[in-house]
Amino acid sequence: MTNANEKYIEYGWHIPQEIRLFAGDGGGHAFGIWLPACGNPIYNHPIIEVGELAGDETCMGVAGANLLSFLRGWSAFDLVYKENSELWAVKLGEDKDAPNRLKRIQTALDTLHIPRSLRAEHHYEDSQESFAQLRKWADPSLPDPYGDPYSQRYTISDLKRNMSAMCGSITTARGIMTPILDASPNVTRWQMVSIGTPTQRIIR
Repeated sequence: MTNANEKYIEYGWHIPQEIRLFAGDGGGHAFGIWLPACGNPIYNHPIIEVGELAGDETCMGVAGANLLSFLRGWSAFDLVYKENSELWAVKLGEDKDAPNRLKRIQTALDTLHIPRSLRAEHHYEDSQESFAQLRKWADPSLPDPYGDPYSQRYTISDLKRNMSAMCGSITTARGIMTPILDASPNVTRWQMVSIGTPTQRIIR
């Protein structure tokens, strides 16, 4: 998807130049990694979700605090979704291979250390709630695990203001300040992580 940005812009989407689109959710939304001009490794940058409303520049939201947490959350949700399907197949007893597929899926869930309380047998009555809880587990720095582009409604200016803080940590006399994404587009939180009890201050 090296030319995905250009294609979407041709179709009338508002895509900041700092975003490089790399995937979609299968339902019309696109995901991109925020890559400003700085020296951070690629996996340290936030993931932005772009809604399908072409021409609406306020249709973006933060989908991940970083690439690894984003991928872990989506992988967990996909596996739990498949686990739910195979549990039903095992209960029906009509598919002889269902127990083997279920075992493979549950082995993958164990490998990712996904808590039992978040798995299908305990937590799949509501897929939206299940997804939000898995995002909380996988990406604790995510400001709004229930959020999407239509509820967060970030503009390009909002993203540039908020995401500029995500380009690395700041070393101070007391330790290292690391940025924390906030649910408000106008607020950036910083947490002191290297010395003593973590503290936070707010930059508006």
